[in-house]
Amino acid sequence: MYELNLLLKKYPYSLKADDAMYLLAETYDYKLRDKEKAMETYKKIIDTFPQSIFIQESRKRYRQLRGDKISG
Repeated sequence: MYELNLLLKKYPYSLKADDAMYLLAETYDYKLRDKEKAMETYKKIIDTFPQSIFIQESRKRYRQLRGDKISG
């Protein structure tokens, strides 16, 4: 996790930054079970990387964590 944060700090707009941020969000979400940090990180992906291949999954997971009803 430290390495992902370091990569994001040094290269916040690199081609792999959204990959690192999504991996960090999943780590908070599924491994550490830290709902607040996961939501914060998914939201950063949504706000910072609107063209990311992870945008749809980030939105979906953010809404689930927030408590929205998701159909389909």
